[in-house]
Amino acid sequence: MMNKIIKIILMIWSTWWIFAIALITTFPRSSKIWGNSSILKSLFYILTIFPFNFCVLFLKDIRRSNHQTIGNWMMLYVILLVWIFDISSYIFGTVFGKKKLAINVSPNKTIEGVLCGLICSQIFSWIFCATISIFELKVQIFISSLIVIVISIFGDLLSSMFKREIGIKDTGHIIPGHGGILDRIDSLVAAIPAFITVLKLFYRL
Repeated sequence: MMNKIIKIILMIWSTWWIFAIALITTFPRSSKIWGNSSILKSLFYILTIFPFNFCVLFLKDIRRSNHQTIGNWMMLYVILLVWIFDISSYIFGTVFGKKKLAINVSPNKTIEGVLCGLICSQIFSWIFCATISIFELKVQIFISSLIVIVISIFGDLLSSMFKREIGIKDTGHIIPGHGGILDRIDSLVAAIPAFITVLKLFYRL
């Protein structure tokens, strides 16, 4: 029953994110469609947050065939993966960044920062998987982590787009250069459902 529900949730999630990516890549023109509609904004919020919340609960309960719970380790993996990407891409982007990734949505993000962040996150992925044996060290985990990171970028950009539309830069100033705690969750809102999707594709969980 749970697997059927999660499949439906992931179908809704993937359909929404295809549309969301289109909104991001065409911003600010796309804001003419939804910018003045509280109904559409509420719908976008529900389509973003509901699958994320459900996927968090699903991920935490994943078990091995011997009923050993490994969901918490998987949760830790995807959180650290995304945060290491965010931090390293910010640092390297600040030092070496020249080419803007999405200037209309998030002017501080650079292509150089993203590429360096991808390298750092892949190194972390290898170390984590070699240390904590929740995944076999196969090419799938590196492909999976790459997909998750790319989707997490769009999660961050989606949040930036919404904040730019309503005139908010960050949700706080706890982390210098990164904003508040909620700004660190932006990427995870997209990354965790993406992680479960690739787990089902590659590992048949």
